[in-house]
Amino acid sequence: MTRNLEIHSIVCRRLAEMIPPLFLSSLVLGTSAIAGRPSRLTDLRRIAGSEGLDEAAEYLADLPDQPRRELARAAATDADLGVSAIGINSLVQSGRLDEAVPALSARVAGGDDLKAFGYAWVHGDDPQLPVRMYLKICRYQLARLGSFDGTQRLMVERFLSDGGYFDPLREFSPEAVERRLMRIEAGLRGSSADGD
Repeated sequence: MTRNLEIHSIVCRRLAEMIPPLFLSSLVLGTSAIAGRPSRLTDLRRIAGSEGLDEAAEYLADLPDQPRRELARAAATDADLGVSAIGINSLVQSGRLDEAVPALSARVAGGDDLKAFGYAWVHGDDPQLPVRMYLKICRYQLARLGSFDGTQRLMVERFLSDGGYFDPLREFSPEAVERRLMRIEAGLRGSSADGD
């Protein structure tokens, strides 16, 4: 009997190591509560894949406020870049800029140049949004610079040094980036004072 319990315990431990935690939680909690991800994420992915990204964005936009925010947060970090863009755009459009920043930072670290986002922001209602978002992403990355390594670190350093904004740095250093961001922030404050 003791031998059977030992074997059972070993088998359970091996299975727990082999089964991804997300799958295990879905077995225990049901598929609608996989690691806190809203069940509508599956619907959003399905719509994006079968009907297109515009239809998926419409689906998200038509949801009530709270479920829309929850789904946008989950979608922003999705591995599918199209679904991720839908989530990020929803967060930005609803004024939740800081919630969109980690996902945008991850995309930069992964090699995404964010030009499509910048284009949408430039053509939006807030002419300062592109600069504000650039600064937010840079501040986020600079504060977490040590968490990036290898190719991700190179991508982040490039974004912090240039990122499509004026006054690029010739050489990267956290101090030089800080000075550059302060100049950009001063210019932003100056332009908003002119508009008042």
